Amino acid sequence: LRARHIRPPGFVGPAVLKREGDLSDSFVEDDDNDGEHTGNYLASQSFRYAVTHDPTALKNAREACNALTLLQEVTGTTHFIARAMLPKGTDPLHEVDRKFTEEEAADTRAAEPREKIIEKRWIPSADGKWLWKRDTSSDEVDGHLFGYSTYFDLAADQAEKAKVAKYVNRLVGGIVANGFVLKDIDGKATKWGVWS
Repeated sequence: LRARHIRPPGFVGPAVLKREGDLSDSFVEDDDNDGEHTGNYLASQSFRYAVTHDPTALKNAREACNALTLLQEVTGTTHFIARAMLPKGTDPLHEVDRKFTEEEAADTRAAEPREKIIEKRWIPSADGKWLWKRDTSSDEVDGHLFGYSTYFDLAADQAEKAKVAKYVNRLVGGIVANGFVLKDIDGKATKWGVWS
């Protein structure tokens, strides 16, 4: 996993082979589930640390925790988390921005009534260093909370526990304050962020 599935600054994602069948050369693609994958990895390294006390497991867990907090910080909001983020100048490969004609939007809504037509999915960060992806889903929230809670219970020191509590409170507090809805930067619910 460390060799093929982690891209800076610590996101876990799918490895894509550059040539079919050749495991010697791959890259980590941006993915809708960067937060979920990274949260699950954070939990795995926290479990590993709890059992082995291996400092490498703790280092890996801290890196994954920091990556999760970046997914929240990059949005410039107190509660919203990005699906994925990339350094500025990196072209997104998964679900890129696109224009919809009125007919395409209508066909999309007819085929999938929950679909949220978003032409600009990738947003530049306020500091200009990143692109981040919106329309975050429920499984992203699950991954963040599973990773954070496992890290809090099994590996974090007191300062890290305070940091985790802050980010969990912001994420969950925002969902609760918005009527059990994960609101995107447009003030509307994300496609899969409705628990009301």
